[in-house]
Amino acid sequence: MKKFDEKKYLDHHGLICPYCDSKEIVAGHADFDDNYAWRNVVCEDCREEWTESFTLTGAQPLEL
Repeated sequence: MKKFDEKKYLDHHGLICPYCDSKEIVAGHADFDDNYAWRNVVCEDCREEWTESFTLTGAQPLEL
């Protein structure tokens, strides 16, 4: 099994595979639970899979 490189993945803003550096990644639909969200991602080159996680980082007023 290839090594999962989370730092490299985050440094590239989630645009490369954390296993093989390919840009051929596909993310599924996000699921939400309170202030947390996640989605599954797969690399179309090496076929590895992982889960991205998201947290609330801010808010802005709605401008009408």
